[in-house]
Amino acid sequence: MVQTAPAPVFPSVDGLDDLLGQVRESLQAAGDKTHVDDGLAEFEAVRDRVAGDRPEVAAMMTLLWQEAVSARRSCNFWREVSDVEKELANRIAENTQQRH
Repeated sequence: MVQTAPAPVFPSVDGLDDLLGQVRESLQAAGDKTHVDDGLAEFEAVRDRVAGDRPEVAAMMTLLWQEAVSARRSCNFWREVSDVEKELANRIAENTQQRH
């Protein structure tokens, strides 16, 4: 009995590497506070291209985009909190040293 490989869950999309590159660029743009809208516009253009052939993939892309942007915002927030804590600790240490 000859076994054949199962069909891929997501058949290849023409220009997949190009699409992935564009999504990567849009995520990078969205990670920069000054280019969030640009990143979203780039992502929406890619998603809309995919939606014509694979609406279910486009819906999944939207969910993943929202999670990625949320994770980046959370990361940036906690990085800023950490920076503030570090600065505060440095100031407390300086004040302590000046008193002694």
